[in-house]
Amino acid sequence: MKLQFDKRQGGFSLIEIAIVLVIIGLLIGGVLKGQSMVKNSKIKRIATDTQASQGAISAYMDSYWVQPGDDNNTVDHWGNTALGGNRDGFIDGSLSSTQKLANNAATQETTLAWNHLVCENLIKGVCRGNTADAIVHPMNPVGGNTGIADGRVAALASAYMGLTKIMVCMGGIPADYAQVYDAQFDDGDGTTLDIRGSANDYAGAEGDAVLAAGTAYASGNKITICTAF
Repeated sequence: MKLQFDKRQGGFSLIEIAIVLVIIGLLIGGVLKGQSMVKNSKIKRIATDTQASQGAISAYMDSYWVQPGDDNNTVDHWGNTALGGNRDGFIDGSLSSTQKLANNAATQETTLAWNHLVCENLIKGVCRGNTADAIVHPMNPVGGNTGIADGRVAALASAYMGLTKIMVCMGGIPADYAQVYDAQFDDGDGTTLDIRGSANDYAGAEGDAVLAAGTAYASGNKITICTAF
């Protein structure tokens, strides 16, 4: 009797391969969707954190009729020196290469502003009472630093990307994040209106030269964005 052998070769059928491809596609789609959600969440937080800082500054001015950082009446407010300003109507000091957002000189009003907002319980933090205490600038949603600046200061007329208002600046923002944020809340152009982006990559020190002129957003760069109000 002649034996019959099954000559079919083992392997995946077209249906099985199709199922695997669908699963891989779903996994890739889920990863991409997750990345998109993370990005959108951080952009939303850039907006909400900026608006919260602006609101805190406005609330402080409503209470004391002076900008935070520029206030020289801190002893009366909180019972300690709290590093008062000179009350000249401006938030003096610059976000320069020697006065970084992260460790701006404690006597600079751009840094004192954060301390005054903390002491007034308008933002979270530890109220500092003397120059020996470090004043820590808050971090933004992507891990860079946040700063307050005043483009109305005469000495800084050409700085801050041409913005001549009080502003909240965030460093280390990916340019594509900045562009979406700008498009949602301004005009999408890093050189015009109230939201502008720095012309250079962010390297941890936002110098006057970096902030001097706004620029179109270039994908791949990490930049400083400033929002004036």
